This record gives sequence, structure tokens and C-alpha cells, in this order.
Amino acid sequence: MARIFVVDDSREVRFLLRTVLQMEGHEVFEAGDGAEALELPFVAGDVMLLDVMMPRMTGMELLSELRTRGRPLPRVVVLTAKAGEADRKQAKELGAASFLTKPFDTDTVIAEINRVLESSPTA
Repeated sequence: MARIFVVDDSREVRFLLRTVLQMEGHEVFEAGDGAEALELPFVAGDVMLLDVMMPRMTGMELLSELRTRGRPLPRVVVLTAKAGEADRKQAKELGAASFLTKPFDTDTVIAEINRVLESSPTA
């Protein structure tokens, strides 16, 4: 069981991921944007599913802020519908472990979470 942080401005996406991940035995925390996510108790060794395009604070801004604050980063799986190659590069530079495109299949998300949990921490 892992602590999974779902940071996405879509309530439907958060609900879907929370439901599926809890069925897999994970503890799930949610935030609707990067600013709200800063209040979460991030712990290295866990996973953050992070949307790129969100109001108030984007996913990239959140990653940058967490690094600036010296907070330990969980393994980050970026989820987005509109990101291009520049976003992928920036996400990797900021410590993202992987990148999935929306719409996504929940089996793919679960497989990716399992993969990054088995890999070395990125932070």
C-alpha cells in the first residue's frame, strides 16, 4: 500500500482515480490545484499523480515550488491532455518519474504507479 497524491482540477478525474486506487489498497489524498496541494503532507517514497494545466498554480509550478522549499518529492507521474515535448522535458527536469497522456486507461495508471514504486526515488 502506498500513499497516492492526486492533484487535478477535474473532480471527475480525482473521483475516478481515488476509487480505483483505494480498490487497489492505496491511501489517497486529493487536491484541486497546485496551491491546495502545497498543504498536503508529501512524503518521499509515495506517488503523486499530477495534472499540468490547473488554475491558481500549475503542475509545473507546484513541482518547482516543492523543490524550492526543499520538501521531499514523491515519485511524480504527470497526467495531462495538452502537454507537448517542452512540458515533458520540464517535468523531467523538475523530477517527474513519468508522463501519461489523458484520456488514460485506469489499468495503465495502476501499472505505471507500480512501476515507479519499484524504481528508485527521484528526489
